[in-house]
Amino acid sequence: QDDQGRDAGHEQAVLDGGGAALVGGGTPEQADSLGQLFETFGTAFQIVDDVLNLRGFEENRKHRGEDITAGKITAPVAKAMGLLARDQRCELVAILAAKPADWASILRAVALIDGCGALEACEREARDLIESAWAQAEPLIPDSYFKVRLRAFCWFILDRNY
Repeated sequence: QDDQGRDAGHEQAVLDGGGAALVGGGTPEQADSLGQLFETFGTAFQIVDDVLNLRGFEENRKHRGEDITAGKITAPVAKAMGLLARDQRCELVAILAAKPADWASILRAVALIDGCGALEACEREARDLIESAWAQAEPLIPDSYFKVRLRAFCWFILDRNY
């Protein structure tokens, strides 16, 4: 997804979450908080999806490393660029620029990204984003079935494997 599409999706999530709160009789503070929570859902979901793309999906529902083959700069790639030594950064950039289809190149890119701790760092970032947004929204949401479902959705985003 291009940056414009991603930005539009985030804006839509904020509007949907905030709009739903207002339509449901919520306060403007609840609307803002839910809008931010929904935006965070989208960001964290994408980060986790980027990590799964490099680790592999349950039952091979998608091809492992397809983001490497497409030459995409994903969250783990961006994180790796801040953690890798210069020569490894150059190697990773060259692999991505080549948009490789061969398994050896894809696995080398994954090894560079995983070896520097970028995948774990991305998982921590997604978890921190969700937990921070939840901590702000949770006190504003009345105890209810809806609240339990929202919390469960937070865990789904973080713990999914497909």
